[in-house]
This record gives sequence, structure tokens and C-alpha cells, in this order.
Amino acid sequence: MKRKTWSFLQAGILLLFLTGITPLLTGGMRAEAAVCRYENGYINCSPAYNNGTVPWAVDLYRNSNTGIYPYGYSYRGYPAAYSGVMVIVSDQTTLTVDARSNGSARVTRVMTNKNAVKVPDYVVINGYPYAVTEIGAYAFSASPYLSQVTLPPTVNAIMSAAFSNAAYLSKVTISSSGTLMIKPGAFRRADRLRVIQFLTMPANLKMSIETFLGFDSSKASIKLPISTTDQNLDGMKKRMKHAGFSGKVVRRIH
Repeated sequence: MKRKTWSFLQAGILLLFLTGITPLLTGGMRAEAAVCRYENGYINCSPAYNNGTVPWAVDLYRNSNTGIYPYGYSYRGYPAAYSGVMVIVSDQTTLTVDARSNGSARVTRVMTNKNAVKVPDYVVINGYPYAVTEIGAYAFSASPYLSQVTLPPTVNAIMSAAFSNAAYLSKVTISSSGTLMIKPGAFRRADRLRVIQFLTMPANLKMSIETFLGFDSSKASIKLPISTTDQNLDGMKKRMKHAGFSGKVVRRIH
């Protein structure tokens, strides 16, 4: 009996087939993890392991000493687009984000056992920093113990239903100073929300008459920066009333 031999061409075709179909069989793309350090303003990574346990682990905080990132680079220096990337903030908190090719990211889900979360201003994926600019719909609905959320200054859009079904959420802190758009119904069914605090006033705050649709704001208050003038305070009271807010609009005491 003759033994069948494989040519280099046949072996190459088989290898290409297996590497091409494997992601389909294993449920999608996986990334090799790497240990990274910040050095002189650059992120330097070296492959650490690829056991598949943390396929999309990324360190959120700039200027930290160490972190775990997916290993790889974007094409010709331009950021790649990703959907549903899991971001590890701490052992108790993870985010899911959609990253765009323009260098921005939308937070689509926050999962935590903590009662207070500070959303980071940047996430790093494959060595490229994406600015967190949007908070997506139902982003906090999967965090049953969460009572306080602080948004970064990079956020310029809070989408409809962003805080919906956040059962115990009582305080939201906003620090945007540029353009900020708050979509209709952003606070819908956030029944225990009592304080919306602005650390700084957005230069261009965009709201509609339905911004507070589906939210009983009569028991809530909006707190503006200490530096808010009487004239701006009166103006914000009118704008919030027009947007459907029926609670108090005051200056922060401290």
C-alpha cells in the first residue's frame, strides 16, 4: 500500500483553512494578552500569556504603572473599531464599550458590586487610547448595588434611557465642560435618583422638552457649581423646567 504524502502546498492550504475557521468555531476574535508599562508617554507591551481566560483585559487608567492589554497594533496608526469590548476596571467592576475608528468610545454596560463608580475618561485597546464620549442606553441597569456614578469630562452625550432601571442609583455627577447633549428620557425609570450634580457647567448644554420624560423629578435636585452666578442660576432653572424637571435647581454649598 502506498502511503499518501502531503505536499507543502497542500499543508499550507490546510493551515490557512484551520486558522480561518477557528475563530468561527470558538465564538469570534480573541486577543493575546500582554503586560504593558507607561514609559515616556508611550505604552510598551510584551506578550505575557495567551491562555484565553481574559481575552479583552485592558487597564483603564492613564499614568498607571502596570496593566494588562490585548496585544496588537492598529493599521498604520489609525484606531480600529471594536464592538462589545470588555474592560476591567477592578476586581469588582467591568465595563463593556463600543470603540469607534475616530478614537471615541461609548459605554454600553457597567457591571459592578460596588456602590460608587467613576467612569474613566479613556480606555486603551490594543495600545490605542479611546476617549469615553457617550453613555449608552441602560448602561447601569446591570449593577444592582450602584448608588453613585461620576462621569468624566470627556463625555459629550448621555443617550436615551442611559440611567434607566438603575434600581438604587441616587446620585449622578457630571463634569463635562464643553458640549453635552442629554437625550430624551435619559433618566427614565431611575426612580431613586435624588441628585444630579454638575462639577462644571457645560459651555453648550443641549436638552429637549423630553429630557426628563419618564422620571419623577419632583423629589430630586440639580446642583450647580459654587461659582454659578445668580443670572446663570435663574437661566438654568428656566431651562430645566422647560426640559421637564420639576425639582429644585440650586448652587452647591461646597
